[in-house]
Amino acid sequence: MIVDEESRPFDARKTLMCEDQAAPRTEWQTSSLVCEMQETLRSRLSLDREERAKQLHRFDLASQELTRRGLDAESLVRYGMAAEILGPVLGILLIHQILPESDTNAYLREADVDVEGWRSLLKIPVATDKVQASPHLQELVVEINREVLHPLLSWIRSAELNTLVRLDLPTEEQFWSKTESVADDASLRHRYKWLIERFTETYLANWSLPALHLEYRWQKDIDPIMFPIGIMEGRIIPTGELAAEIAHRTVLDSNVLSDSAPSTLFLMNKLKSHAISLLGDGRHREAAALFTFAVQQWPNDPSAQNNLGFCLLPENATQALEHLNSAARMGYEPYAINAYNRMCCYLEMRHPRTALAIAKDFWEERPDEADTTSVLWKPVNGEWQLAQNIYIRATMAELAARIAHAHGWEDEERVWRIRAEA
Repeated sequence: MIVDEESRPFDARKTLMCEDQAAPRTEWQTSSLVCEMQETLRSRLSLDREERAKQLHRFDLASQELTRRGLDAESLVRYGMAAEILGPVLGILLIHQILPESDTNAYLREADVDVEGWRSLLKIPVATDKVQASPHLQELVVEINREVLHPLLSWIRSAELNTLVRLDLPTEEQFWSKTESVADDASLRHRYKWLIERFTETYLANWSLPALHLEYRWQKDIDPIMFPIGIMEGRIIPTGELAAEIAHRTVLDSNVLSDSAPSTLFLMNKLKSHAISLLGDGRHREAAALFTFAVQQWPNDPSAQNNLGFCLLPENATQALEHLNSAARMGYEPYAINAYNRMCCYLEMRHPRTALAIAKDFWEERPDEADTTSVLWKPVNGEWQLAQNIYIRATMAELAARIAHAHGWEDEERVWRIRAEA
């Protein structure tokens, strides 16, 4: 099988944003359809009823079109999107153990999710004291992995899709009486997760190790493919980059959470979304506490280090920089996010030349890196304000131009203005 280099960087969410929402889904790219379903599951419980209904309608349209193209969309959800289905419940309940004083359950209750019922069903104790980063929390995560994960996966496999999307609470008998083993489902979960990652993740560093292996085995014709070839040809993965990432992961084990137990991944994903909510309210210390716990439990995970640095940046740029540098050494991707965060630290520390040097090095080392969106800090009137869904490279160039302008470095300002406008 011959795999050619892509003509332009892959960015599923940018492609989705460019799709004509009024057009038939038959005209959409496969990556946009998969992204639409994933984004719906991630955001469904934080929307008001009217917007949620619209989003779920788009979910159904995407599901129907993927099925028409020969992909079992229902299996895609059941086996490939378990984290998106269960993340809100497991994540919120476990976050409450770290920050018991914070009302982490409000938006779930507004979405008619029986939070207390799920807590009782899963046998998760109510936190009474702040137990941030204590061994008890690690034991709790392990306990959920052992006692609850298989019944949850079995529930996902058998419940109606509408029930899964709404997180309707099953009865104790329905939930705990399921005796089917989910061990045989591991292969299916890996394969559908691979399909989702190859159509939603820009960077191979963010793929799970099983997905990397499956992609490599398919490209080398070692394993037969269970998905339509037309679906797979929607994205081309350069074999050299794939092999390099597998080798990097094997030697450095740089993405230790990629293949750990699913409930650990649910917790990590939920830490990030809840931290963003806290940061938006100016509660920097509480947000940092979430990732202080994450770093202590998973010290070799680059995203935990980067996210802790991000949370610390407005109040302690020096400490934030230590964690951001650790994330960079571990190979955090997208690298642009980490580079921009370090720029902000040096700007806060009154080292504008170093901030510009980071931007310059990034532009020279990664000239063709895809410009993806993220949540970033932006300096506004001497304060750091949270900005969501903004393009990283463009924002980095704009910040560099502002730094150069503030210090009268006209030649450099001119270069960065051109890059920002481009």
